[in-house]
Amino acid sequence: MKQQRLWSGAAAAGCALFLATAVAVQIAHPHAVAATPISDYLRGPTGPWLRGAYYVFAASLALLGGLIIGTAGPRRYRCGGALLIVTAFCVFVVAYTYSPWPLPAQPTRTLRNHIHLLSATLAFSTVTAAMFLATPLVWRDRGRRIVYLYLGVIFFDEVLAAVEPAFLAGSFGALEKLAIAGIVLWLIAAALRLRASRT
Repeated sequence: MKQQRLWSGAAAAGCALFLATAVAVQIAHPHAVAATPISDYLRGPTGPWLRGAYYVFAASLALLGGLIIGTAGPRRYRCGGALLIVTAFCVFVVAYTYSPWPLPAQPTRTLRNHIHLLSATLAFSTVTAAMFLATPLVWRDRGRRIVYLYLGVIFFDEVLAAVEPAFLAGSFGALEKLAIAGIVLWLIAAALRLRASRT
């Protein structure tokens, strides 16, 4: 019980740190907010701070995933925890591809970008599926319906970011950042719910 409270609290704190760092980095880059994805800030003067926050976020995702796997409930719902661990790996790769590579033979910029984009796409896909699967385990009351509605809004935002229709041209960055903020808030709430849970 004490360990669950400790680890779930650490997961919530890590997610909150990532969100706060991302907001601070965005404030430091006030230009082209709507068009620029957050990962563009992984390079440049604020890059080390944001990459560090990404690594903390990845560790928090893996920790929360492990906690969900250990939660009592149907196995199909606990699969959400496994998907969060996959998301953690993807988030780590997203940040690492924009880090200095400590390898003798460095991959080309094109290859880095391909790996980065693939990892980012997988991260969004797996975390979205994980949230839908894990919600019945974390929210076992009537509030679950509101959470599902909330997740539906996030999913719709992700679709808009992926498609970027004409009337939203140039707003990919804003849509992506809104989706990330929504995801991180769900993760923090889930970690705090698990911290208060007795299971």
